[in-house]
Amino acid sequence: MFSNLPSRRFGVEIEFVGITPAVACAALVAAGVVCRAEGYNHGLSNAWKIVPDGSIQLSPGMPLGACGELVSPPLSGVEGIEEVRRALRALVAAGATVNASCGLHVHVDAGDLSPTQIGKLLRRYSAFQSGIDAFMPASRRNCRWAMRIDPATAPLVESSRNLRDTAARLDRYRVINVAAYARHGTLEFRQHSASVNGGKVARWIAFVLFFVAASVQSAPVSVAAAPVSVAAAPVSVAAGRGRRPNFAARREVVRLLLAPGGATLSTLAAATGYTEGTLQASVFGALRGMGRLSLVGGSYLYRVAPTHAASLASWQGIAPVAAPVAAPVAAPVAAP
Repeated sequence: MFSNLPSRRFGVEIEFVGITPAVACAALVAAGVVCRAEGYNHGLSNAWKIVPDGSIQLSPGMPLGACGELVSPPLSGVEGIEEVRRALRALVAAGATVNASCGLHVHVDAGDLSPTQIGKLLRRYSAFQSGIDAFMPASRRNCRWAMRIDPATAPLVESSRNLRDTAARLDRYRVINVAAYARHGTLEFRQHSASVNGGKVARWIAFVLFFVAASVQSAPVSVAAAPVSVAAAPVSVAAGRGRRPNFAARREVVRLLLAPGGATLSTLAAATGYTEGTLQASVFGALRGMGRLSLVGGSYLYRVAPTHAASLASWQGIAPVAAPVAAPVAAPVAAP
């Protein structure tokens, strides 16, 4: 699924509750992951470490100290993502879970990026913010710990003569924390909700790495660019998949998933031209932000959430129709 993953180095910080750092560390070591339980620190390590985090709040009934933050060493490539998944499998098997006070942060090496490239990346994230919000839970849309990028940040970064000094003065609680550059030489992506689900975390890491690569290579993006009409002419399902959204294929995915019996991955792939890997890693990820995707009798059955009907219509290239906002729906059910 991630065979063409960019090679840029990354690291993850995964906050959890339910077990103590000692229990978590022992579980990782038993799974073959080199790990140490340490006191609170920001030091770079060549091994996984578990540190305390005062921002985590225990859920009712949990014993004192049953929480921590799992921090990876610098990783890269598919091997790095697989190591993250292995660590999370061990953590979950030991009883770890997350609650609303937990976070998931991905650091990406930015040591080779110029101020202009980082500024372009910030502008591009801002330009696509509404689309990224669509596959995030409501709690991670411009929230206290991951606010939207300040429009003044990109110009400030681009005009900086000493990026580390400039970064040190910036607010860290943004969807992209540029302040991390001052201490680690990284950009910290903070928007994703807390998770110990290896599949979800792996897909977010991949998204971040591809996003950084595309931002560095792409032409400049204007945040104030004119919006693209969602009522664009249909694209043939059989047409080649380039950079433009294949709205016809997207509509076919939704039609099949709305059918009473749902649809298997092979059925969806045959009808749309998407590979099964693309369906799982990209298409389903987008749909979970607009409704509920669940596994029923071996087939995926998609139920549209009325609160996200406009986003779903836009994703399909259909002009949205105004409708009353319904009550919030439960969190998406993650497919295995």
